[in-house]
Amino acid sequence: MQRLRRLWATMTGAAVILFVLASAWTADRSAASVVLNDGAYIMLIRHGDAPGRSEPPGFDLNDCSTQRGLSEKGRIQARNLGGMFRARGINVVRVLASRFCRAHETAQLLNLRAVEDAPAFDDLASNERQAPVLLDGERKLMTSWHGPGVMLIVSHGSNIQELTGIDREQASMVLVSLKAGRLQARPFSLAPTNAMLSCSGCF
Repeated sequence: MQRLRRLWATMTGAAVILFVLASAWTADRSAASVVLNDGAYIMLIRHGDAPGRSEPPGFDLNDCSTQRGLSEKGRIQARNLGGMFRARGINVVRVLASRFCRAHETAQLLNLRAVEDAPAFDDLASNERQAPVLLDGERKLMTSWHGPGVMLIVSHGSNIQELTGIDREQASMVLVSLKAGRLQARPFSLAPTNAMLSCSGCF
């Protein structure tokens, strides 16, 4: 009898834990989708892990074998990010990417929507002479977004830092919104414990 009581207590405790975890998960999912899906947000994502610091000499934008590419770690990061977007119920309406292979492959591996080329978000570090034109195109594209839902853009660290002043590691995100005609940005994560999931007062 005592053994049965101990077993029942163990099962009851486990059920309570599962209920609490499920409730927390539901709250996270709801908060993320309410905050992001009802507004007009832009998610800037730096491409996944790609070893090296610059393009090889004579690289060809149309030939991935001549460029820095994603490592297997970078591919895993991209798939995991896509899974987190789906798990949180975030409505990604549009996916754009730099034409550089590491950014385009990251966007494809997210597996959220068809990927559109966005030449304005090509790597600034490899296009220094065109930087003013590219940045102007990036800002125009972002300020034209009115939602609802999230427009996701996969680009490069040089672009994201120049646009937002935020330096992010590979496979990290910056959340951008338009307020009073100005772009406002802050680091963002989809980790379950992240307080940004309930960021109705972020901007």
